[in-house]
Amino acid sequence: MVERERFPTAWPGCEISVVTEEMRDGRWAVVAAITENSPERTRTVDLPVSSQTFESHEKAQAFGVEQAQHWLDENMPRTEAA
Repeated sequence: MVERERFPTAWPGCEISVVTEEMRDGRWAVVAAITENSPERTRTVDLPVSSQTFESHEKAQAFGVEQAQHWLDENMPRTEAA
C-alpha cells in the first residue's frame, strides 16, 4: 500500500509531500520532498531517501515530515516564515 500526503509549512508557497509505502515484511518506508511554488516557477527538493523502515505508517510519516521540516528550518530564509 502506498499513501501520499501533503502538509502545509510556515513558508508561503511551500508544502511538504510525504509518500509512505508498506513493504512485504509489514514495515513502512518513507520518502519526503518539499515543493516551493511562486508565480514564476515551481521548485521541488527531493530529500535523501532513508534506508530506515518503520513499524507503522504513522511513524514513517512523522519521520518524513520531521526530515522535511528540518531541511526547511536549515535552508529557508527565516524572514519568510509565518
